[in-house]
Amino acid sequence: MLKKAVKRFDSYTPKVSNTWIADETYIKFNDKNYLLWDIIDFETRFLLASYLSPNRGTKEAEQLMKLASERAGKAPKLILTDSLAAYIDGIELTFGSETKHIQSSPFEKENDTNRIERMQGTIKDRTKIVRGFKSLETARIILNGFLIHYNFFRPHLSLKELPPKGIDKTPAEVAKIKIPLRHGRTL
Repeated sequence: MLKKAVKRFDSYTPKVSNTWIADETYIKFNDKNYLLWDIIDFETRFLLASYLSPNRGTKEAEQLMKLASERAGKAPKLILTDSLAAYIDGIELTFGSETKHIQSSPFEKENDTNRIERMQGTIKDRTKIVRGFKSLETARIILNGFLIHYNFFRPHLSLKELPPKGIDKTPAEVAKIKIPLRHGRTL
């Protein structure tokens, strides 16, 4: 059922800005650390791609960029990341010199990575209670389900200030995606 939902929601293309933020975080299961690579749109907070891997190299950074580009249907003009060196070549291999890359941190006054750090905190909160990852495949399926929930069903307080102001919005709504579902109750 979840695989069907993932396939259905993958067909929507979000209208996102030209600035994306990427980061990676560790998730532990089966007594092993895995890296969860994520990339979101700066303006809409739309989670463009997540990629789970046991490695932390250029190949994984490149894979994340490819997945995000396929989802958005375009390349960004700017990507903000932390100082992990793998992003330098991963971005270059995927987008060439057309995409500017700024290595930043959550503590910068400008071009900070706070937005993705916050989103990854939400993922970690969720994965703490889902202790039953039995395999890499199961983990990927559950994380893809989280991506759907995060983008399409979970209103974000930070998006209330975007037009129309004061209304709860999901990243998908801000990214101009209209779906025939609302909070999983109607078709």
